[in-house]
Amino acid sequence: MNARSAPAFSATSANSQCFNYEARPIAPYAPTGRGFVTIYEAGRIVWQGTEGDEPAQYRQEELQL
Repeated sequence: MNARSAPAFSATSANSQCFNYEARPIAPYAPTGRGFVTIYEAGRIVWQGTEGDEPAQYRQEELQL
């Protein structure tokens, strides 16, 4: 590069937009119903996993409450 010449400069702009499309429809929310579960006994974690996979001894319907 010559000391007297200006440096070459080029830039791109992130402000360009294209309005020639149709936006994708928003997918409906479908909850899975399987949350993450942590079971404690005497302050210690005895089991961690997804809801429905817990051991039978900890299932509420089997505790006869």
